[in-house]
Amino acid sequence: MRTTLSSFSLEYNSRGGTRILHFKKGLNKSRKTSGKKSRSCLVYILNNPVEKNACDKAFEYRWNFLQYHSNSHPFSEEMILRRCSADFSRTRSLVIEARNSGHPIRYNFLETWMKKLSVSERLQMCDFIISSYNAIDYKSMVSRFGSLESLKIALESTTGSDYEIGEDLSKENYRHYTTLFKVFRKMGMFGTAGELRFNENVAHKLANQLLKISDATSFEISRYLHFPSPRRTAPPLHTAQDTRGEF
Repeated sequence: MRTTLSSFSLEYNSRGGTRILHFKKGLNKSRKTSGKKSRSCLVYILNNPVEKNACDKAFEYRWNFLQYHSNSHPFSEEMILRRCSADFSRTRSLVIEARNSGHPIRYNFLETWMKKLSVSERLQMCDFIISSYNAIDYKSMVSRFGSLESLKIALESTTGSDYEIGEDLSKENYRHYTTLFKVFRKMGMFGTAGELRFNENVAHKLANQLLKISDATSFEISRYLHFPSPRRTAPPLHTAQDTRGEF
């Protein structure tokens, strides 16, 4: 994980012209020896988007990969190769080649090839990339709960207070990120791959504008724009200064 995150951070910074350390905390390994601890850990991870208000149920979320348990394209139409465009077929071949070689899909690849695809093809390719690289042992995961239905019940009946794992002190609301994305897309400030395109000085000016037109906090906005905010050591208080902040 340390190697993966370091490589990601270096590539992100080289493209964005920044030297911000996106992953500053050390990584620890905690072996879960009992069935209860394993289940608690899995529920905590899989339910994280629900706790952060990104979705109502864990199985609705794309990026915890739950829906890929029994479906290779849960968020797109079925891929019918004979009907695919030449660009899609070529992109698919390159993904297969990279996967078989043990190489990641990098930003340059996405910028070069994904922009050639239609909206529906991009959704298909996203599902294809995830399915191609998916390394989750679903059989082992589900076996800890007895069945997939039992896992669903465990996820939907468990709240943050039930976890044995300490909660993150940052209580940002992921719904704000969806709002911020829509604002920037409407402003035309995304590149072909969907990432933000401006330097840190512009980001600070935009951040102050976002404070006025959204319910996001300064902490959430700084995370979304990828630049440091004042360090937070405790959950935010419900006051105007704490929830709104300034840059």
